[in-house]
Amino acid sequence: GGLVGLGIALAQERQSGKLVVSGVEAGTNAAKSGIKKGTVLCTVDGSSVQGMTLDQVRPLLLGEPHTAVVLGLRGPQGGEIQDFAVIRQVPRGPGPNRPSQQQQLPLRQPSPPIPPGHHLQQQQQQQQQQQ
Repeated sequence: GGLVGLGIALAQERQSGKLVVSGVEAGTNAAKSGIKKGTVLCTVDGSSVQGMTLDQVRPLLLGEPHTAVVLGLRGPQGGEIQDFAVIRQVPRGPGPNRPSQQQQLPLRQPSPPIPPGHHLQQQQQQQQQQQ
């Protein structure tokens, strides 16, 4: 399987270099775990991300679906770091690069329609063989 994220968007503040949660996708595990927009990412799985760039942090957040990652987040005003354990999940619904209307692709290709009279021919052949 491919690597999946957590349903959060991060932005790096120019002056401070802090990594701030700039968006939380509704309905994701990140949203359910209570992660709020505007909180500052301080640690990932217990390791400090201070001084790291977005490009360095992104691989830490990605992983196999259904694995957990612990994010240490601090409120915009500072204060204690709170740990949020988030299970990575396969994104549902439109992402930034996907069209908003997802095309529902059939799981199997439908079998071609059977020409009329096809069953009758088979039955007649079977009857002839039996005689």
